[in-house]
Amino acid sequence: MKIVTRLRNLYVDTNAFVYAFEGNDEQLGLALQRLFAKLGPLAMTTSELTLSEMLVKPYQNGETERVRRYKALFQLAGNGFMKVVPVGTEVLSRAAGHRATQKAHFNRKLSLPDAIHLATADFWGCTHFMTNDDRIWPYDDLTMLTATISEIEHFMLAFPS
Repeated sequence: MKIVTRLRNLYVDTNAFVYAFEGNDEQLGLALQRLFAKLGPLAMTTSELTLSEMLVKPYQNGETERVRRYKALFQLAGNGFMKVVPVGTEVLSRAAGHRATQKAHFNRKLSLPDAIHLATADFWGCTHFMTNDDRIWPYDDLTMLTATISEIEHFMLAFPS
């Protein structure tokens, strides 16, 4: 089990939202939804990029109701659900730096969307990053969390209400 460091802010990658709202594992989805409800906008951040990534499948499949629900979810961001932050020039610059570092030091190629997620977490001072993407390697002082029931439960116990 990973050591849980002091939480200031949890960055939530797109795949955790997908598991929470459309995954095949109902228990995992409920665990993620409980975590999201517990943390709220003061301790949970994601990028505008997350919405764009989540909308691809519904647009491909012509699922207008799902598109509407996802857009509504991200509009709730200003109403107490989570903090949704923009992708700006500083985030993009940091993303390029993360891509270069991972290639130079780990010989791993980091995709631009993954680099943007990592750079957003970095720029907004997130201490934790939830993803199931093993291609994303953390920068110093970033605790990586996987979207599994056991890790979510451990994380929630470490930060009681």
